[in-house]
Amino acid sequence: MARRKKSSGGEGGANWMDTYGDMVTLLLTFFVMLYASSSFDEGKWQYILQAFQSHGAYANTIVAPENPDSASDKPFVTDELGEGELPETFDQLYQYLENYVNDNNLKGEVEVKKGEANVYLKFQNHIFFSGDSDVLLDSGKKVLTAIGTGVKAVDDKIMIVKVCGHTAISPGSKIDDMALSSGRAVSVGNYLRDKKICAPEKLISAGYGSFRPVAPNNSEANRAKNRRVEIVIVRNDADFTDQSVINELLKLDFGTDFVPPEETPKKADSSSTKATK
Repeated sequence: MARRKKSSGGEGGANWMDTYGDMVTLLLTFFVMLYASSSFDEGKWQYILQAFQSHGAYANTIVAPENPDSASDKPFVTDELGEGELPETFDQLYQYLENYVNDNNLKGEVEVKKGEANVYLKFQNHIFFSGDSDVLLDSGKKVLTAIGTGVKAVDDKIMIVKVCGHTAISPGSKIDDMALSSGRAVSVGNYLRDKKICAPEKLISAGYGSFRPVAPNNSEANRAKNRRVEIVIVRNDADFTDQSVINELLKLDFGTDFVPPEETPKKADSSSTKATK
């Protein structure tokens, strides 16, 4: 029986081309991966290593950040805020409040100061209350809402929010100054609490009556200055062992500077003094 001659052509003759093409494709893919990893990234390298070791059992996708500028290239946070931008730090809170006062022409009615451990706000009484009243006005609610939005944004940076009410000595007035100032502080504090401006345990309200004037009570203009509401916002990352921070907070809370005991003048002990001739 004659042997069949092997065909030089046929359907299987080009199978080696398929294998060769697959190999070239894999090599090209390999070099593309090397090029992509040339700026060494630990995460990408681990993905590649895992893929080779697992023989394809794991498939990891390396995805670039949606916004590369928002990651490592993001600039350091500064105190400067854009229009309508909420604060992210306690220092930015001061800038936010200052911007609000300036943008709404409240410079003569709202005062904003920044200390080492606090931001201090002083409001003229007519913004929040009518005469002899502790019912919060709509104008006051509007201001508190705007200010509270910035405070709420940095609630985790805040330790205490203290609201202080003050009145003036008015000749002939039968109103209880302490009760009125306390009622006003409570009204402001309750509004901040109801609006969830900060954690309720951080809020403190106190009334001081007419006992902490900022001007002599000798004219209506000066009495108007004494009728005021103050809000003190204390940061939680201050160094409370620093003497200047201690003095600052004592001044705000008690209205007096702290004098260390060793610096307090000692009274002479009369029993130990001897008469001399």
